[in-house]
Amino acid sequence: KEDKFLLQYCAGCGKLNWFPRAYCVACGGDRFDWKPATGRGVLETFSVVYRPMNAAWASEVPYILGMVRLEEGIRMVTRIVSPHGEKTPMGCAVRVIFNPIGAGMKLPFFEVVD
Repeated sequence: KEDKFLLQYCAGCGKLNWFPRAYCVACGGDRFDWKPATGRGVLETFSVVYRPMNAAWASEVPYILGMVRLEEGIRMVTRIVSPHGEKTPMGCAVRVIFNPIGAGMKLPFFEVVD
């Protein structure tokens, strides 16, 4: 809701936990901090979706679903917003944006930085 892109870090050992979970995969700890991330990364690969897995996204096809490697080192699957459509170049720079999905909620998408 606040347009903040945060990642979960273990308060015990300081390791980044992606995806967020109830225990640290490095040390088994259960105390976490949420720290701001840069929101920048690189598009490693993508696919154009024509048949969404969820009916809630049916009105938005086609859309791009991509794998982004964030500057913090993690890889995440996310929606990609690109003026290039299917010709979006692999390896291009991306940055987080926050897309409203209703009821005051937002999802992090990534847009191509030209």
